[in-house]
Parts: sequence; C-alpha cells; structure tokens
Amino acid sequence: MNRRNFVKMMLAAPFSIYFNSAEASSMKLFDNNAPEISYFGRWLNGYTGFGATYIKVKFTGKKIGAILKSPGVWWRVSVDNGKKRKFTADGEVIFAENLENKEHEILLVRSTEGQAGVSYFGGFLLENNAKLIKSERKNRTLEFIGDSITAGAMNDGKLNSANYNEVGDNDAAYGPVLARMLNAEYSVVAKSGQGAAVNYSERPPFNMPHAADLYNWTFFSNTFDENNIEWEAKNFPVDATFVAYGVNDFLTPYEKPSEQQFKRGYKRIIRNIRRKNGNIPIICLIIPSQKTVPFAAKYVSETVNELQILGDKNIHYIEINEKGPLLKASDFIGDNVHPTKEGSKKTAEFLLPKVKKILNW
Repeated sequence: MNRRNFVKMMLAAPFSIYFNSAEASSMKLFDNNAPEISYFGRWLNGYTGFGATYIKVKFTGKKIGAILKSPGVWWRVSVDNGKKRKFTADGEVIFAENLENKEHEILLVRSTEGQAGVSYFGGFLLENNAKLIKSERKNRTLEFIGDSITAGAMNDGKLNSANYNEVGDNDAAYGPVLARMLNAEYSVVAKSGQGAAVNYSERPPFNMPHAADLYNWTFFSNTFDENNIEWEAKNFPVDATFVAYGVNDFLTPYEKPSEQQFKRGYKRIIRNIRRKNGNIPIICLIIPSQKTVPFAAKYVSETVNELQILGDKNIHYIEINEKGPLLKASDFIGDNVHPTKEGSKKTAEFLLPKVKKILNW
C-alpha cells in the first residue's frame, strides 16, 4: 500500500490521538517489518483479521504515530502503560506528542473481532532523530478460541443497530484478562455466532465454516475462501489453548445439532489444535449462558472424557458452574449470555487457580 493513497482520517476519540496527514508525512516511517516491532496473535505482513491482536515496541523521542488502515474497526492505544484510549483509523494517526525526550513504550491492540474485517498496520511514525527499541516478551503464551463471549462482544457500551463493532472490547474478555493474570502473552481466535457444529441462525445442511475451519485460517472469513492463507502455528507458538464452544450450537433458534453431530464437530477442533501445536495442554470449558450451560457442558465434558480414554492425556475440562451459577444477572449485559467486563474478570479469577494447577505454573 502506498502512503500517498491514505486519506486524512476523521477524529475518533479525544485525548492526544489525532489525525494529520501533512504532519505525519514529515515524520520518519519505520516500516511494519522493522525487527524491533513485536507482534502478538495472528498477523501476516502487517495484516490482521482477529480481535485482541496487538503490537508492542519501545521508542525514543517526543512523538509517535502510525499508519493504520482499519476502517470500521476499533483499537486501543496505551503509551508508557497509561490508560488505553479508544479510536478507529483509516490512514495516518498521531498517538502522542510533547512527551519527555526519553525511552517510551507503546501498546497498540485491536478491540474489534474478526468479522469487522482485515486491518493493515503500515508501521510507526517517529521524529527523524528517534529510534525503535524491541520490547520484552513474556515467556509464556496462551491461545483462546471461541464465540462472541470469547470475543468480548457488547461489553463496552450500549448496543444499537449500527455500533456492534464499536461496543466490543476483545482485550477485556476473559481470555486476555486471564493471560495477564498469568503474566502471559495471548492470541484470540473468536467469532460471534460461531459453533462447533452449528452456527447461530444457521439452517441445514450446516455447511457454513465452523470453529475447526476458522482455527485453520490466518484471517477470519464467513465463507470457505481458497485464498485465505493457512495459519502457521510457528508464526506465534502457544503453550496452551482454551476452547470455549457450545453455546451457539444449542442457542440457535433453528435446528440444533444432534449429540453425535456436536461431538464430531468438537473433535474436529481438537484434532486441528493437535495438528498445529502438538501435545500442548488443551483446556475446554463452557462460558454462560445459564439456560444452555447444563446441556452443552454435558456434551463437552463427555467429549473430553472420550478423548482422554482414547489416549489424549493432555486435554482437560473445567466446569464453570460446578457449585451453581458463577455469574449473577448483573454480570451480563442484560441477556444472560454475554458477560460484562466485570463478568469476564470474575470468570478469569475463577479459572486462575484451576489453570495454574493444570499448567503447573
């Protein structure tokens, strides 16, 4: 993509984020392949198509910006571990200026899940005498795959007919929150409405892409696309994968999968994880809603048990509601399905000691 083709962006948030192509063009571009830039989650050549993917780098100087072509997708940015600021971008953006002339660190994280589209990060913009410095990476990395609950859907504001992408904050879903509690990096592969065997509102013959298909791809897609690149796990190795599917399969208003169909779809997910990652721990769970948990959880628990009997000793199941509902009505956004940020935090806190025991961390 040519920088000359980028358009001036509209103001998306207050604070120091603003858009000024003329000023940005006078700054020095550190291209997205600069070795100092660290990428987390599913990225390829500056492109990403999932939520909660992020970038970290240290830099010198008083000002920093970036080229970020990502219309309709919302992001957060934090400088020097400050408050994360929300914005959307389609060109050149200045994140901060008038900083102290010393070493700083920036975190840039995508808030919106993959179905909003693919984003392009072209690189960072610095003053001519400034430089990038590689940030430290944590020693452990976790992966979370699932549906809208794993994607943090609707946890960041009141939903209306036009703002679905804006009111989701994937980085505040239970997965990234749990990873931070465990001092780990993370990757999220999640899509609202996704099922193991049947997607929400999918009708027979159930031939849409399902969770096992999505897991194989570098970028999100609603359809089978022969041009979608197969994800290479070596590009972002993970130490364990969390699997959270089953709610949409049985919440769908149309025909639901049989027990056999669901278990077959769920086992496809596990096979694909094993094929890409080897014998890492796989932790399976069902996050609410309450009305589908007992039914879906039963099938997931039985599937894990069947796989263990067949010889997979590194797959585990955690029952969220073992002692009754973990989350109260106030922990959901109002639908008893999608947790608020506080509900996601409670879920992560519940999982923390159990996950530590499984992973021996």
